Amino acid sequence: MSPEPKPSNPGTPEGVRIGLDEWVAEVERRRRRRTDFWARALDRWEAIPFYQRGLIVLALLIVLPLLSGLDPVLRLLGISNNLAILRVGTMFLAFAILAIGLNLVVGFAGLFDLGYNAFFGIAGYAYAYLSSDFIRGGVHVPSIISVPLIIALTALIGYLLGAASLRLKGDYLAIVTLGFGLLFVQLVNTLTRVHLPWLEEPVDLTRGPNGINELDNIRLFGFTFDSTLEYYFLFLALLAVVYLVVYHLRESRIGRAW
Repeated sequence: MSPEPKPSNPGTPEGVRIGLDEWVAEVERRRRRRTDFWARALDRWEAIPFYQRGLIVLALLIVLPLLSGLDPVLRLLGISNNLAILRVGTMFLAFAILAIGLNLVVGFAGLFDLGYNAFFGIAGYAYAYLSSDFIRGGVHVPSIISVPLIIALTALIGYLLGAASLRLKGDYLAIVTLGFGLLFVQLVNTLTRVHLPWLEEPVDLTRGPNGINELDNIRLFGFTFDSTLEYYFLFLALLAVVYLVVYHLRESRIGRAW
């Protein structure tokens, strides 16, 4: 007489795939029961293959700058300066890249990082130091050199912070990263009269809330980005590259481990 087969996991809902958390499975079942208009629309959108969805979004973002020439329509919407669309769109793309990185840390890896925006600011100030007249005598490092250096510097700071904070768990990790983010904001707002031992007069390191202005335009492979439209398409290209890299990273062994 053969023994009865034992359930693989008695507490797991029926139909749960291997490697799928019970809570995730419950959320998935609730999503399948959506009946309102937006739920059905979202289901149809998710049914479209990944690359086709990406091409649709990319096409919409490419068409967006054309709206800046529709002056009559913009006036009806209360927009008097059509360049505002490009400026908002460019900022949207920049923060979309930031959001993808944040989702990688918090969403995929599950690390409750509340100081992520500090790295955004560190990279910005590093570019300002390397590409402006802020430092006495002026420092104008070519973008093809300064950008990789800034990426390496920011990654090093993140590694050093992570080497200490990742030993913590739960709320303690959130507290440390929150303190790091608040400390960065406080420093950039107050480091305007710093006394250095080798200088007689105090120096301004950040210009406080005003920030550092008149930066060099990004120049890559002989092309200089000197207009809002050109920066819009630069950030759009960077967003597409970052999204593809993160997507394939998520589908890799590392992504499954996260």
